[in-house]
Amino acid sequence: MTNHSGSAASAAPISRNHPCPCGSGKRYKHCCGAAAEAGLQRPGESGLADTLRKALQNQLAGKFSRAEQLYRAALELDPNNIDALHMLGVVCMERFRHAEALDLLYRAAELTHWAQSQIFHNLGLVIARLSTRDANARQDLLLARQLERRKQPASNAKSSVMPLVSVILYSYNQARYIAGALASVFEQSYQNLELIVVDDGSADGSPAIIGELLEQGPFPRRFIERAAPGAEIALDQAAELAQGDFLAFLNAEDCYAPDRIEQMVAQIAAKRAQWGYSGIALIGPHGETMDSTHPAAQRLLRPPGNAFDRISNSFSFLDFNPCIASGNLFVERSLFRRAGGFGARGFGQERDFLLRAAALSEPVWVEAPLYRHRLHEESSIGGSQEKISADAAKWLADFYRSLEIITTVANELSPHHPDNRTLAYKLGLNAGHGKFLPADRLRALSRQWLAKPSSRISRSTTLSESRAEGRKQALVVLGMHRSGTSAFSRVLNLCGAFLPDNRHPAKLGDNEKGFWEPEEIPQLNERLFKSIGTTWLNEKLNLADWNHLHADFAEDAAALLETEYGNQTLILIKDPRICLLATWWDKVLHVSGYEPLYVIPLRNPLEVAASLHVRDRLPMETGLALWLRYFDEAEAATRDSRRVFVAYADLVANWKRCVNKISAAVDVKLDIGKNGQEVESFLEDRLRRQKATDESLFDLPPTPVNQAIKEKYRWALQQAGLS
Repeated sequence: MTNHSGSAASAAPISRNHPCPCGSGKRYKHCCGAAAEAGLQRPGESGLADTLRKALQNQLAGKFSRAEQLYRAALELDPNNIDALHMLGVVCMERFRHAEALDLLYRAAELTHWAQSQIFHNLGLVIARLSTRDANARQDLLLARQLERRKQPASNAKSSVMPLVSVILYSYNQARYIAGALASVFEQSYQNLELIVVDDGSADGSPAIIGELLEQGPFPRRFIERAAPGAEIALDQAAELAQGDFLAFLNAEDCYAPDRIEQMVAQIAAKRAQWGYSGIALIGPHGETMDSTHPAAQRLLRPPGNAFDRISNSFSFLDFNPCIASGNLFVERSLFRRAGGFGARGFGQERDFLLRAAALSEPVWVEAPLYRHRLHEESSIGGSQEKISADAAKWLADFYRSLEIITTVANELSPHHPDNRTLAYKLGLNAGHGKFLPADRLRALSRQWLAKPSSRISRSTTLSESRAEGRKQALVVLGMHRSGTSAFSRVLNLCGAFLPDNRHPAKLGDNEKGFWEPEEIPQLNERLFKSIGTTWLNEKLNLADWNHLHADFAEDAAALLETEYGNQTLILIKDPRICLLATWWDKVLHVSGYEPLYVIPLRNPLEVAASLHVRDRLPMETGLALWLRYFDEAEAATRDSRRVFVAYADLVANWKRCVNKISAAVDVKLDIGKNGQEVESFLEDRLRRQKATDESLFDLPPTPVNQAIKEKYRWALQQAGLS
């Protein structure tokens, strides 16, 4: 961890190799620094240059208030300075003043004639944040529809379906691996296959190997030799020759699990779905399995909770390519043709196909790792990073243009659907796609938002709009991730505590019924973590080391409370990260006129660690250590405040008794009769997927960390009246 304390006072120039503060992910010399060197800031104006340099130093150090003052001073010297407008816009965005940020960034874009991608990137981020309220509401609606679909019995499933499947194997200079790929096809447990092999001008002896091995194959086969390399064209031509009802692709360096086709038919064709893809197993050059700790696995294989089921499988395509390789696709032949095949789209053609096919039909993700993707120095469908980036920019631009053209979309869960447009833009722009949007589209989106009123009106998520006179209280649900904080938050909200509409959306497979936390409070906490070079996973964070950042954090937190909660007298705040920042938030609440009342959920640390392991692939030891750290910080910060310890299991078992206990312990007025039926339908024990007994925790090996966990958990049980 790097301590930035005092860095803003340094007179040293900004390092050209430092990450650019505009958020592009590039180094300063390749981003805003390059713009400055190109003459966008007037040469010879030493006062202006020095002011901009000091502003950037403060921004990098997380001192946004001082950075803002300096950028405004620079604009007094030169009102049209692009660097000052751009960076001040970024600072305003970081401080949640999105309308002002949009205005500044729009002015910078106009002055550059819409020619700087880093300004596009940040304009996109601002528009995404402005879209949050409407986009999240749509996301919750789509998620609810997904859940309803899953509850319906699979009456269309037909286990006797045996369609002809055309396996299309693409080869280009893969003599080393082609035999393994062919063998994996020949060994398939599913027998109703035809095999089409297309060699794309290999010069390494591959065609001779293919020809010899095909003679040994058990299925009807065809071998096509092309002279000019071009993967997407070759695959499309092979698909035109296919006779099967479904197409199953395979890259020559990869291979199938023995039951891949059988499983894909059962999970897709037999259920009358039209296409899908499976989980991936990564293998090395010699066929060795690569586990999840390998750097390539960390880069390519995202945890299912983060990659899939956020809304629908098709929405994940905006962020990344879950197929990993084109060979992982299993597609109905008629759908492949209607979607236009791969087309001459260049590298990454499968992700472009995913987006186009999603407009026609929602794909199925078969979780089992049935496709074995080999990592080695050369790939049959590879290319330079520059070429890949250029091709991605082209087809992503085509995708965003299509959003404005398409009016009818068969798949309501697709990002193409007209009703999902705001959501698609929000998620895509959050993923950094602002730089890929056509300039005219981004300019039009910016102007639409500039024309809207900048004021924000928070509305209650309960049925009541009453605002009783009296003291202001803040119920703070303070607990480690996966401790039941979301369940407590929603129940308390339904019993009268105010939550703004601008909430974090629900996520399938994670928090299916919602997180019930304001969208921007976690963002503020994450901003602080980022400023000090850490994350919520830090077990050793010491806020005393970062007191120089407290003033800015407190100012922005207080502004958020005013914006999101208005003059409500009983509000609800929840974000597990607050455990690590509880002393700072406690001060902010008091300064903002609230009496903080703390509800500390208690859940068996083994259950917490197991849930983190499933969601984030964290080792159990890490999850347990995090529970201890979060509990210690929350407990220490609230000793002088009204607080109550309550068990998550008790909330599920008897929520009325639990709410009454909270009401009495912290002296807050809650109404268990207000939305009782909604609470009953919200709380479901099935959502508590990880379960462990207290005895299993106390039987853990007597390591120093385990002993500390046991002692703290026993003490907490006593505070909750459970021992």
